[in-house]
Amino acid sequence: MVHEILFFRDNSIKMQPDTIPISFKEAIENGKYTLNDDHGQVISEGRFNAGFRKGRWIYHPADTATIEIDWTKYVNDSSRVEINYPRNWEILEDSDRPFQASFPLKQGEDKMGKYFIILSHNKDSINLDLYGYQRYYKSQMFSTEKIKEYAHFLFETMSGRKFYFMRYIVQRGEEELSIFTFIGDNGADIFDITYSSANEEQERKHIIFFDMIRSLRLKGEWFFSPYDPIKHYDRFEYQDQPTPTI
Repeated sequence: MVHEILFFRDNSIKMQPDTIPISFKEAIENGKYTLNDDHGQVISEGRFNAGFRKGRWIYHPADTATIEIDWTKYVNDSSRVEINYPRNWEILEDSDRPFQASFPLKQGEDKMGKYFIILSHNKDSINLDLYGYQRYYKSQMFSTEKIKEYAHFLFETMSGRKFYFMRYIVQRGEEELSIFTFIGDNGADIFDITYSSANEEQERKHIIFFDMIRSLRLKGEWFFSPYDPIKHYDRFEYQDQPTPTI
């Protein structure tokens, strides 16, 4: 069995798979975990409980940087959504959305456009597959936002599942926003996960974003499973194509 940790280190997204005996799965999902680099330096450490991060975790996204995050768990019994989130965030319940939360802002910071949200779309209802939805999302960003920087990435796992990660920096009035979006599907539905916040503390926000995605379970199944290692992770650009519509 392979257990893969996805982490943010030295300003880039990295993956570190580790082959473990099946009997060791329980230890990884229910105990103290430490991830080290090739030189034995700690990248992250904390405790798991039933596969979810619990309590205080310490991260070192660079040799001179230390970030602490206090994790807790959200459970929705009706939709069967489970996900880690930072304890100081506020959950915003909405029956139409699998998960939505707000987070503390700096004094005087504009609260508009600051959120973490999971949206779900039935493929038949929107008449788009995952690739088409990613193109639609990109076209909407460029038609409605003032884009200053952007990057598109494709993850493909060993089982053949595909996920898209889009990262944008946009200008809204006097403020710069950083928008991370991760999309994938579970068969009939496409899930759109977006973290929109002020364009600062990029290391912390990448850590939060990908740890939350790695924790997400839908009806008891991993959305982006650590037991389905990543085969390809590439940045890509689109050639000119017709823009899909919903």
